[in-house]
Amino acid sequence: MRLLCLLALTILALSEAFCPLTKHQICNPGTKHACTCALIQADEVGSAPERSCNRIAQPEENNDFPALSITFNLGEDQEDDEDWPQKEIADGIATTLRIPKDTVILLRANCFEEADDDDADKDPEEKLVVQFAVLKKNANSTLPYDDADFVDAENLATRLKVMLKASNVNQLGGLEVAKIEYVDELIPIELEPSNMDLIFQAIFMTLLFGAMLVLGCFCLCRKSGEDYEDDLQKHPV
Repeated sequence: MRLLCLLALTILALSEAFCPLTKHQICNPGTKHACTCALIQADEVGSAPERSCNRIAQPEENNDFPALSITFNLGEDQEDDEDWPQKEIADGIATTLRIPKDTVILLRANCFEEADDDDADKDPEEKLVVQFAVLKKNANSTLPYDDADFVDAENLATRLKVMLKASNVNQLGGLEVAKIEYVDELIPIELEPSNMDLIFQAIFMTLLFGAMLVLGCFCLCRKSGEDYEDDLQKHPV
């Protein structure tokens, strides 16, 4: 029975990990810049729970918009986390760049798998990418913001790299930083999980249901056996 419980808890933990993304993502929650930064097509919830981040910083055609992009490595410590630490990441960015926390605006978030070029037999590693921009002090108060309302993203990317290296810190929000770069194109907000991700999730849920069913039957049979023994003791043949 302990083995079944352990299996169920393990499967449940894997199914609750924040990567791959399985539900719509809200960036900058609790602020005036709260917005949907990832729409998961497989999410059964339906409509977006918040306005699109395109209404905060509106990209041009093909999602063209200057921004900073940070790619994070995900280790075993993150497998049990249901949500990615976006507040801690944003606060870490602000602290490192020595800027007000409310000027860091997260615009996109996504998970992806990256294969190891040096080891083809190794399983792809899960990564989290977060894209953001930093508002100027004299930014226009009217939404959506224009490119001119944000600090130069290319210079900020260089500055963030240098300052993290100088402080001997390779983490933001408790996640290991794999890459910091300037991008001129944002990730599409609408994301569609790969078929393999959906297959694995279905397998996990099937195993979880099966484990719970077996555990329930075991407990029921055990209780029935105990009741039968009690009846024999009360009414011996």
